[in-house]
Parts: sequence; C-alpha cells; structure tokens
Amino acid sequence: MANDIIIYSSEFLKIIRRADGFYIESYKAGMSIDHFNNIISQHPDIKITSFMAIKNAILFAPKPLEKFGDIKERINIGVSSDGLKAYVKLSVSPKEFCGDAKLNLIKEIMGKLKAEGIVFGIKSDVLVNELINDKQILVAEGIAPENGEDSVIKMYEMKEVKPEVKEDGKVDHYQLSLINRVSTGEWLGERKEPTTGVPGRSVKGTIIPATSGKKYPILYDRNTVREEYKDGVTTLYALRNGAVHFDGDKISVSNHLEILGDVDFKVGNIDFDGYLTVKGTVEDNFSVEARKDIEILSELGLGSVREIVSREGSISINGGIAGRNKSVIKAKKDIYTKFISDATIICEGSVHIGFYCINSNITAKEVIIDSPKGVARQAFCQ
Repeated sequence: MANDIIIYSSEFLKIIRRADGFYIESYKAGMSIDHFNNIISQHPDIKITSFMAIKNAILFAPKPLEKFGDIKERINIGVSSDGLKAYVKLSVSPKEFCGDAKLNLIKEIMGKLKAEGIVFGIKSDVLVNELINDKQILVAEGIAPENGEDSVIKMYEMKEVKPEVKEDGKVDHYQLSLINRVSTGEWLGERKEPTTGVPGRSVKGTIIPATSGKKYPILYDRNTVREEYKDGVTTLYALRNGAVHFDGDKISVSNHLEILGDVDFKVGNIDFDGYLTVKGTVEDNFSVEARKDIEILSELGLGSVREIVSREGSISINGGIAGRNKSVIKAKKDIYTKFISDATIICEGSVHIGFYCINSNITAKEVIIDSPKGVARQAFCQ
C-alpha cells in the first residue's frame, strides 16, 4: 500500500506501519523471541494487541501480512477526576530525550497541555529532568481547597457536688458547693465561629470552592444571658446575678436568693422560685421552701424547724439536723447533711449522712453513711 511505512526488514520478517496499526510478515524461521523483543523496544509507539500473530510469524514462517499491534499516542495527557493533577504518558523514540530533539519534545508536550486546557501548576522541572516512556508522569498540579473548620463550643462547667478537700488533705463531706453562682457579666460560654475555608484551583485554572465549616447552635435563655460577637467568637455573658442552670443544652441564670444571716423573725418564712442560699441557719419553727437547690451553710445545723423543701432540686445542710420529732426535710433530688436525729427525711434521690442517723424516718432511693465510723440506729428507712 502507498501509505505503508517499513520500520523493520530482514531476511526473516518485515514490520509495517499503517494508519490503523502495525503488521508483521515473515519469510523464514530462525529469528529468536529475544531478538524480536529488542526490535519492538526501539519502537515505543507499538501497542501489541495479538501475541498469537507474532508467535505464528516467528515460529511458523512463512506467514502473510497480519496485524499485531495498535499505534500508541505519542503524548497522552490525563487529568485526575478532581482536576488537581495532570499526567503525561510518552511513547516516543528514545532519541527524542536528547539534545534539540528533547527541546522539540518539550514544546510538543506544552502545546498538548495547552490544547487540553491545562494552564496552571505546570512543573517545568519535571519536563526538563524526568521525561521517560511508558510511565505516567505528574506534569501539573493544582491547589486543593482548604475546607473550613466547624464551630467549636465551650460552655460553663457545672461543679460536681462533692466534698471539699481542705489544705491539710482531710475531706469535709459536708462542705459542698451545691449552687453554681455567677455575677452579672460573668463568662458562661463561647462559640468559635466556623470558617469559610480557602478555595483551590484546578490545573485548568478553574476555581475549586471550599466547603464551609458547620455552625453548631449555642443555646441560651435570652432573658438571663446575652451574646457578644468579636473576632470570630460569640461569647455568652450573664445578664444578672444568680445560679447557672442547664435545661438540656440550654443555659440560663436562674434566680438566686442569698440570706446573709439566719432565717428568723427578721426575715420570716421563705418561699422562693429559684435557688436559695442561707449563710446562717434556720431558727426553730420557721420554714424554707425553694423551687431549686437549697444550701444552709451554718455549721450549727438545724433544730426543730417546721420544714425545708426543695421542689425540684437538692438540699445541702452543712451542720446536722436535730429535729426533735418535728422537722421535715423534703427534696426532689438528693439531701446532704452531717447527722440526722429525730427528723423526717423525704427525697427521691439519695440521702448522704456524715456521722450518724438516729430516731428518724427516711424515705429515699438510698441512704449513704459517708464516715467509716458512721452509724444508723433506730432509724426507719424505706
């Protein structure tokens, strides 16, 4: 045929290149497989598609002209699915990796890259120093987008109700911090806002958008807590003095009443819709009731008070209870005290007693005597 190009010819066989691929024709047997492989290695643009045609031509000569291979693309350009990397795979003559032929090859590759729209992140040093046949070579690399960071939330941590450790290392089982007090303007939590991220660029020069970080909600009671935004951080502050309270994940500052002295004739009975701290004691025949936690801090404890009631919270009495068969202490949650004598205790949680419990009626989920020397005598528990 007029367009046939003879790329190899000997007494044994002939290899012809046509527009649709490579053909082999043999005349006589005698060529070794190694010799044939050496011939093929000089023509990296040959992609063998029929080993049977080669075998027949070499071992069973003579054989007529038969196709045995396709034409590889001289310069094959591929781009990764994310558009961030471009590769070149060469099938050219080894002579083209030297001298002026190499310069022409580099120009040809650059032209092919441009034709494929690859204009960003081209690695010139790779084109000069790392070209080789039959290998995917990274010749261009884009910039990956930097996705934004999710918001980060830190909230006020409620103090665990546990005994205080004194300087001498001894544990006071009755000095408890039941109420988490805060003042107006005090920090309650913060959210570091999400970032938008930094966009990237593909090897074709297109902008790759970044994914913004997720914004998580920060929940608070707008009547008792305010927010302030500054420098990418939303901070929560208390709007009033009170006691920190969480309703699920929602933070608020509940009413907190502090009685600086005793509950007596100067103060009268108390019924408060919030948290209550009595820094003194409750005198005989008086009653104290609150919706949330109650703290009675005097080391003198209680005598024959009428009633101490927490409708939704716990009660902590730093001293003991000498009820004289009159006092009633009720809590929705737990009760903490040093000792109990001649009193009625009712709670839905646990009763924590430091030293002893005598001549008392207790209704609770459990009764815990914290001291190793503690005793319960003539106490009816249910």
